[in-house]
This record gives sequence, C-alpha cells and structure tokens, in this order.
Amino acid sequence: IFHRRKWFQGRAIHGSSVSDVGWYNPDGGEMTEEQWNIGFAKSIGIFLNGEEIPTTGERGERIIDDSFLLLFNAHYELLEFTIPPSLQERNWVVMIDTSKSRFIKNGKQYQGEVPIPVMERSIVVLRRL
Repeated sequence: IFHRRKWFQGRAIHGSSVSDVGWYNPDGGEMTEEQWNIGFAKSIGIFLNGEEIPTTGERGERIIDDSFLLLFNAHYELLEFTIPPSLQERNWVVMIDTSKSRFIKNGKQYQGEVPIPVMERSIVVLRRL
C-alpha cells in the first residue's frame, strides 16, 4: 500500500463501499472542505485501503495488501481519535507510535468507537486485522 504504481483515486475501485484513501478528522468523520482550513486540520486521520489497489500484478491478478489508518496529531496536547464508522467492524492494531522510544512488538488493539490516544505532535499507525 505504501509503494504504488498509480495515485490514489479517492473512490471505491473494486465495487466496495470504501474508497482507496480517506481523510478523517479526529472524531472519525470525513473531512469537509471547511475543516481543511481550521486549526485541527493539522490533526487528521488517513485511511489507506489495501483492498482497493487499482493496478494488477504481473500475471493480471488483483493485488491486495494490508490496510492502514495513520493518525497525525500536530496539536500541542494529546488528542483522542475515533475509528471512522465505516471502518469499525474490524480490529486495528498499533504498529508505530512516534511518541514511544522503542518499536512496538505487540501493539494494542482497538475496535469500534474506543478512543485511540495520540500524544501531542506525534503519529500513530494502525494496521487493520
């Protein structure tokens, strides 16, 4: 998902109801045009959908990868993020937390509306299970 041959398109590609990329505010709602111009637009969630890759493999097969939710908090205080409603049916596991001094071996899992704390000026990367 992090190495692609084509740009994200911002729409569902293989008939699902979830786009290949999504931009969310900390409460899990989709970013609106107005929200891009306010202070908290610096604190956003980005969903990268590994099940909506538009290119095919060398033999024409569909490419499917892991999906990730990247939570960016540029605010000077801790923020709690909520998984977007359309992504709450599956569990998510923390893979990277830039506020920690070590790599995460067994990351905490989240599901549903459980708030995900993201420390000030840090990034949390979750992988969909």
